[in-house]
Amino acid sequence: SCGRGYSGGVEINSPIIRTVNQLRQLIKVCALVRRLGFKTNSKCGLHVHVGVENLTPAQRDRFIRFFIRWENAFYALDPERKNSQYCRPLESDLVRKLASGEGWGAWNCRYRWMNGCAFREHGTCEFRLMEGTLDEEHVLGWVSFLLYVYDNIVNGPLDGLYEKEVGEPYAVFSSM
Repeated sequence: SCGRGYSGGVEINSPIIRTVNQLRQLIKVCALVRRLGFKTNSKCGLHVHVGVENLTPAQRDRFIRFFIRWENAFYALDPERKNSQYCRPLESDLVRKLASGEGWGAWNCRYRWMNGCAFREHGTCEFRLMEGTLDEEHVLGWVSFLLYVYDNIVNGPLDGLYEKEVGEPYAVFSSM
C-alpha cells in the first residue's frame, strides 16, 4: 500500500514471482513508484504470500510450528505492527488448533501476522508482519528471509528450531 501526499492510497500487487529476474523486476517497480513520489506510512503493510500448497502435512506442521514458536522474535523486527488491527498475534485458541494438526483450516481471521486463510483462496500462507515500504532492499530482505526459512523447514536444516511443543514457555530475549 502506498500513496502520494497521503490523501488516498493504492495497493500494488505483484504477480507470482518464480525467478530471480522477476524479483529484479519487483525491485525496479519499487524504485520507480518511489521516484514518482509515492510514499508509505504506518498504516501500510507489506504482505508476502509464500506458496505452501505442495507441503506434506508433516512439512506444513513444521512450517506452522516454527512461526508460532518464534512469533515474539518476529514482532521484535517491527514492534509497532503488534498494535495494528490488520496484523494481530496468533490467539491461543488458534495455536491449540494448530498444535492438534488442523493445519490451514484452523484459521478463521486473515488479520493475523501469519495468515493461513490465504491457503483456501491462493494456496499460500500470507505474512502481514512488515510495515509497508518502497525500499527495495527491505522488500528483498524480507522476501529472501521468508523463502530461506521455508526452504530450510521443508528440507530440514533448521532441526530443533521448530520441534518444541507449541505452548511451551520459552524466552526469546534475556536481559543482562
